[in-house]
Amino acid sequence: MEKMGEIIKIQIKLPEITKALVKFRKNRLKALDEITTEVRTSVAGAIEQLLDAEMTLFLGSPEQDNNKKNGYKERDYALKGIGGIRFRFPRDRKSQFNSSIIPRHEQVDPRLKEDLAILHLAGLSTRTIAMITKRFLGIELSAGTVTNSLDLVSEKAIAWLERPLSEKYWALFVDGTNFKIQRRGSSKKSRTMVAIRFSRHTHQLSF
Repeated sequence: MEKMGEIIKIQIKLPEITKALVKFRKNRLKALDEITTEVRTSVAGAIEQLLDAEMTLFLGSPEQDNNKKNGYKERDYALKGIGGIRFRFPRDRKSQFNSSIIPRHEQVDPRLKEDLAILHLAGLSTRTIAMITKRFLGIELSAGTVTNSLDLVSEKAIAWLERPLSEKYWALFVDGTNFKIQRRGSSKKSRTMVAIRFSRHTHQLSF
């Protein structure tokens, strides 16, 4: 499997290191903010280069003979492990270009959407998650975006709940209770059953 480690390179020269050390000694938090900003800028620049190359290939296809590049549009995007970035998205005159790198209208990295869905399933409201994303990611997400992220994990959750129980178990403990659960932006009580089944070599917890 090929890695993409050659796309982004950050070079630090000795004079820059000296200046950075002075900044850290004066105000460590401010210096960390500056480094974070530089990393995000470098990532945004790398994505812009990839998008420009993708647009060039797109316009070079026979179907796009009468189509041309038509400037850029600034977009905000939340990338997992990086946070919020702003980059220039290339446009074509016929508005037919749809990137496979960052699809049209997508604002959040799909991997990050799964994390948001897990937070929501853990009990955090959509409003709370939308508020903390501004703090941690540097980009403000709507409550609707958080709610829609549940679609990414719902299929996996249903498959796990409906999986066949083919193994034989020598013990089964079942109990239930009511929990107040956040679902799709609303809060209500939900009945929950807990089943613990034991085999000779392992035990598993089911809900």
